[in-house]
Amino acid sequence: MKRKLFLLVFVVVLVVALGSNLVAAQDSFNWRAYEGTSLKLLLNQHPYEQALVAELPKFTELTGIEVTYDVFPEQNYFDKVTIDLSAGASSTYDVFMTGAYMIWQYAPAGWMEPLEGYINDPTKTNPDYDFEDIFADLRNSEMWNLEAGRQNLGQGSQYALPWGFESNALMYRKDIFDANNIAVPTTLDELVAAAKQLKEVNPEAAGIVVRGSLNWATIHPGFMTMYASQGCVDYDENMIPQMNSACAVEVTNKWADMIRSAGPEAWTTYTWYQAGSDFGAGKASMMFDADILGYFQNQPDTAAEGVLGNIAWAPRPEGPRWRAAHQHLDLVTGYECRFAEEGCRLVLPPVGDGQRIPDHRRGGLQHGQPGSCFDLGKC
Repeated sequence: MKRKLFLLVFVVVLVVALGSNLVAAQDSFNWRAYEGTSLKLLLNQHPYEQALVAELPKFTELTGIEVTYDVFPEQNYFDKVTIDLSAGASSTYDVFMTGAYMIWQYAPAGWMEPLEGYINDPTKTNPDYDFEDIFADLRNSEMWNLEAGRQNLGQGSQYALPWGFESNALMYRKDIFDANNIAVPTTLDELVAAAKQLKEVNPEAAGIVVRGSLNWATIHPGFMTMYASQGCVDYDENMIPQMNSACAVEVTNKWADMIRSAGPEAWTTYTWYQAGSDFGAGKASMMFDADILGYFQNQPDTAAEGVLGNIAWAPRPEGPRWRAAHQHLDLVTGYECRFAEEGCRLVLPPVGDGQRIPDHRRGGLQHGQPGSCFDLGKC
């Protein structure tokens, strides 16, 4: 029989430098209720993970909870998560990173605990924690009532909380564009044409680099952004697959033509690791991926000579629907947590009044204020 989760606690965590707010919170909130216990984390190799790990000593200092962790590359990370969760009571980990789409698999199986009861309990969550400070669309992406249909997303229980997020954008070498009088593409057709032109200008480099490996993470940055912005959908209102619609076929053919004609030779093996590395090394003139990936490659220790300072960003090319796909990683406590309450002291990012995780290895995470395009539904 599955163990019952006991006293699942939600509080602001990771003991980021919250200054006076944190000191005040300690006066009225018992941070050391689980002193002497331990947690084991399963983490995806990512700048978000680096930011989290760098703060763990402060978490232990505040709570008295010891934390150990394992880190796996994204290519096999989610296989590891699924295997561990499916072990039930024999599960090794207490807290794991995930994405919103994984909730569709994990929640129905009973591997994730609904969190709203704990978020709303002031005896289990630091009253200073501002849940509403997270963008509404991001919060809602982690809510589901376990019923099929897009109308059921954002309904029901809160199964995870965003730890960090990014928007997918076009990054390009401004110096190369300027030198060859190439305009920044504003449509899908212009994007394909620009990629081919850049390949002709410099045959030794890819005109564009994107993800291409046979992996779940490949479609959601550039491809899904263009797919959605062109008005294509995966399912209609009756949950009938639409991946073979005229819109879907047209966008997919153009995308595939772009990669085959102007991408790197080994594009079918590329994850975001390889895409970012090539772009930072000057082996590609454009990259369509998470906006932060260009930032990480535009640093003195990652950018090749001539690349540093020459990376520019542009909104993704427009379509009938001006909406970009967003991606984020989340921290959750699974159903089989041995120390569920302690685990949930760790899963909540510091939210409220612009609180931010320090920028470790330039992987700092920002929780923006509401009132953005996310809340207006225009991102």
